[in-house]
Amino acid sequence: MRKHATVQGVAVNRRLFFVLASLMIMTLSACTWDKEPVAFAPEYTGPAAIFEKEATIEVTSDDATPPQRADDAQMQETLWELGVQRGGEAIVNRFLRDPLILRGGVAAGRTISPLIERQGEFKARADEVTGAYSQYFTASGTLMPAKEFAGTVTAVEHDRYYSGQYDTIFLQLETPLPPNAQESFFLVAQTIPTGQAGYTRLVAGGRLYQVQDNVAQGRLLESLEEVEIGDTVFLMPLDLAPVAEAVPEPAEADADYPEVVVEPVTESPVAPQEPAETK
Repeated sequence: MRKHATVQGVAVNRRLFFVLASLMIMTLSACTWDKEPVAFAPEYTGPAAIFEKEATIEVTSDDATPPQRADDAQMQETLWELGVQRGGEAIVNRFLRDPLILRGGVAAGRTISPLIERQGEFKARADEVTGAYSQYFTASGTLMPAKEFAGTVTAVEHDRYYSGQYDTIFLQLETPLPPNAQESFFLVAQTIPTGQAGYTRLVAGGRLYQVQDNVAQGRLLESLEEVEIGDTVFLMPLDLAPVAEAVPEPAEADADYPEVVVEPVTESPVAPQEPAETK
């Protein structure tokens, strides 16, 4: 009898545990979905600042998966696509490595479309020895923390509250996007813990892969911190242009410092002295 009562007590405790766990999940979900964006202060209506980054990249046909050996026309499109991917990754990385403080504002009539733009032309050529194709591109990205080009993280992969690098996140954008806006890039910002609304910092970046009006989903390419539901997303337009060769990085300015040459100090050899004769 006592054993039967113990089993019943365990069953009741399990039911109570699952009920309490369900209530906690429902409460957390309700709080999560009601979370308001914090990147914009209602009392501030000034124009948003514009930030730009630039990088020069090289892509080759060996970067394709699997490596391709097609004709020049097909490889030209492949190199463009690889350039967009590598260029977007490079610009996202440069924005995240720059500790910017962003203040949300308004677009003030400015636009940032198209979100991906190819500029210029090039002719793909294969290397005579390896048969691989290669091309240099200059990528430039723009960040304007304006509400018209922003959105909010509404869900993360596997119904979690936070997400990290290479995870999928779901977004709700302020402005509907055309279907060709998929595969464009974005940056994720979190509020700065200063007690003053409207200021954020960048914590991650990614690329969209599906857009339905103002709802989209994307994959994080790089993250410095965990991305949470309620974080703000800024669209990042990307321009890509082919260049003949890599632009050399600027050399360090050392002309203001005179060159100092230190010669080793050597002493002239001293002849050994013979011991004095003893009487």
